[in-house]
Amino acid sequence: MHSTWPLSAVLLGLLTNVVGEFYDTFTGKQISPFKYAEYRSLGLVPYCAQEIKTCNEKETRRADYSCNNLHYPIRGTVFTPYRRMLPPIFGRNYDNRPQISGMPLPNIRAVRTSLMSDGRIASKTFTTQLMSGLLAILGDCTTVHDIFNYVLFTPTCCITGDSDPRCRPIYVPNDDFHLRYSQTRCLNLTKPITYQDLGCAPATLPPERVNLAAPLLDLSGIYGNDETRARRGRELRGGRLKTDFVNGREFPPTGSYICVQNQLPLGETRCHDSPDLASNLLIGPNVLTVWLFRNHNRVARELERMNPCWNDELIYTTTKEIHIGLLNQIWYYEMFPLLLGYDYLRDREIIYDTKGHVNDYNQKLEPRVSIEFVVLYRWFHNMQDGRLNKYTRKGKLLEEMKIVEFTLRTGALTINNTIEGITQGFFRQGTAEADYVIDPDMGERVLGTLQSVSDIMATDIHRGREAGLPPYVEYRKYCHLPVPKEFDDLLEWMPTEKVDALRFRYERVEDIELFPGILGEKFLDGPVPPTLKCIMADQLWWWRKSDRFWFENNQHPGAFTEEQLYEIRKSTMSRILCDNGDEVDEVQPNMFLLPDKGNEMVKCLDIPKVSLLPWKDNCGKDYEEPKLPKLTAAREMSSKPNPEYDEFSWENWGR
Repeated sequence: MHSTWPLSAVLLGLLTNVVGEFYDTFTGKQISPFKYAEYRSLGLVPYCAQEIKTCNEKETRRADYSCNNLHYPIRGTVFTPYRRMLPPIFGRNYDNRPQISGMPLPNIRAVRTSLMSDGRIASKTFTTQLMSGLLAILGDCTTVHDIFNYVLFTPTCCITGDSDPRCRPIYVPNDDFHLRYSQTRCLNLTKPITYQDLGCAPATLPPERVNLAAPLLDLSGIYGNDETRARRGRELRGGRLKTDFVNGREFPPTGSYICVQNQLPLGETRCHDSPDLASNLLIGPNVLTVWLFRNHNRVARELERMNPCWNDELIYTTTKEIHIGLLNQIWYYEMFPLLLGYDYLRDREIIYDTKGHVNDYNQKLEPRVSIEFVVLYRWFHNMQDGRLNKYTRKGKLLEEMKIVEFTLRTGALTINNTIEGITQGFFRQGTAEADYVIDPDMGERVLGTLQSVSDIMATDIHRGREAGLPPYVEYRKYCHLPVPKEFDDLLEWMPTEKVDALRFRYERVEDIELFPGILGEKFLDGPVPPTLKCIMADQLWWWRKSDRFWFENNQHPGAFTEEQLYEIRKSTMSRILCDNGDEVDEVQPNMFLLPDKGNEMVKCLDIPKVSLLPWKDNCGKDYEEPKLPKLTAAREMSSKPNPEYDEFSWENWGR
């Protein structure tokens, strides 16, 4: 009987502070206070259950992104499970699926090296800013806790092998073209943490990987993904975010411990203590984070000057919505048309030929991101150049550095003119070409000094295998593309050598995995293979249709007026750079494309600006100042930093 006392005490404290309903994170369904108290007594809140304040349809976007969909209030928050385009296929006991014959799937490293050669070919079309933007989107909708797991917490998988249930090492064949003369025969890797591992879902269901990020394009890496983190990141004056000033320039506040590659003897001490510590991970999104912190505060200061009667909360929430709108305009109307084609996106109702509002919200769609998108979007590692070049303001190359040496190394940005030089490189240096060649540093040492050998593309194939993604042919059917019945059918859209590589590794064409199949495809219409193009379009369509607060929609509280939306549509990445970059005087109008005829360098004064005049208020006659949101009972009790929530790792869950 005494064993029920702790649970009863939790339930009593809970019921005296409840301000909403309780939901299961995995199923999305409402649960009883008793079930919530049980999860809480086991330390599984917020992982398996969350308290959601009762939805109000007249309320604007919440800090924790709940109630985006009024019918599925918990969807859109952290721990929202990935959706699936197709049901998963696993083997026995939910292990990796075998080939149809029952034999294991081929060695991952061998598949990668047979389809993707190591080499370095620079693009003559796209800038490195394209890769920064693509990676920033991935960081906005998913998490990289698995990288932290196998780099920082479980580096011994090549010693323990498969005997450790956390481990999924990639074994290197003895005849590996690049590593045969080395001592390396294994690449350290862990399996992703699932809802089943946590006890949030029964082990009888297919394993589903945990997502620690809010799944929509909402800049949650800048603003946090719950009320506690959002408040912690704010200055609480003038609607601004907390920042530090270094040599007169704003940076996200420092204080995180995660920048393990900082060279302390060189004075590299800074590490962003931003709402999403993963902003320190990769150098491109890292610098973009700096620009976005600055841009938020730039807009907030202008709104404060224009509207002296506005309080901190109104300036902050208005700036946040403007900022999300600016970036989604850039992603959808400037960047993705370059990759997928403007007509392709327009014909699928992903973008529209209009300056006005588009009310295409569909309340039947849950705000989620597909696991197929998250895995296959990593194909763009193919376009990552391993060089990180520094240039002068006149375009003279100063230094060629290795991008892998700047992972988790934020401290380098503010010394030796690093951020100034690489900012110039973002619009002067090309990406790697979209082809069948991967940069040697991406293929052999993507984690730099953190791991002696690491193959990003093999890791990406592994992610698809662990997720139980159905075979390549099933996605060809889904996308209404020609479906091969035998290997020779692949020759219609694959080069002969890629078909031969797949034929040699897989027993039947139906055995081919999704990621390797896409790696073999020709570039028939633009820089993105057809099947990947379909998977990306599926998610881009889903994002805009499932987001009640999408910037083009005017049927929600806080929607932009026609005049405001007209200004949002002027947004470009070049303007973001000119307003927030370090020592930038000129740039090409489309920063995702290298300077060329029709996209020549111009002065920043000639890049169109977004005017904030449509947000000028008459101060007091037609708005009600919102109050700072009150923390819910669940958040109030966990308002102190939670190391298990901030750093989600096998180490924490192995106790």
